Amino acid sequence: MARPRLADIDPAQPATGERLLVEAEKLFAAHGFAGVSLRDIGKAAALSNAALLHYYPSKEKLYRAVLDRVAADMEAAVAPALRSAAQPVARLEALFEAFADWLEGKPDRARLVMRELTENVERVATARHFVMTRLIDGMSQIVLDGQRAGVFRRCDAPLFVFHMIGSLSYFANGLPTIAGIVGRKPDALWQAHRRQTLAHLRRALLQEQD
Repeated sequence: MARPRLADIDPAQPATGERLLVEAEKLFAAHGFAGVSLRDIGKAAALSNAALLHYYPSKEKLYRAVLDRVAADMEAAVAPALRSAAQPVARLEALFEAFADWLEGKPDRARLVMRELTENVERVATARHFVMTRLIDGMSQIVLDGQRAGVFRRCDAPLFVFHMIGSLSYFANGLPTIAGIVGRKPDALWQAHRRQTLAHLRRALLQEQD
């Protein structure tokens, strides 16, 4: 492997690695894992190929670092709901609102999450680690706690969580097109979707058992 030039890796510039992750995140969100090359990312981050490879020796490792960063940010956003001692319904609502706020405030990351859930078919066969595992486990625990308390009906907790994530993520990513189709303002439509989806999720969990 070629040695990076000193001009590319400056010890006085600790933000270089951060800049690399930021640019990689933007490109992966816009084009997906397969649609981006290391050369593309290096160019966007103003780094030579040698300098980029000094930080991440492969595109897979860089992508994993980007996903870890996104997952950590998502976990931080929903952490208050996960750690709350409130009643199950209040915790579920807090979780829903926190995740929806995160999607709304981080459109690139919302797009990247959707891509990871839908475009990971080839890599998933050999994957040994999924960055969202801890997050999904934490979200599922709110449902399980509610079931143990006799508040929520029996259901598959992780599938319920994926239903919530999928509904919000799909709508957030498709909002401009959906708004155009129905002829409504995106902001108003997003708020309406949030209210309606939360109402559906509550009914799904709180209805009497069959």
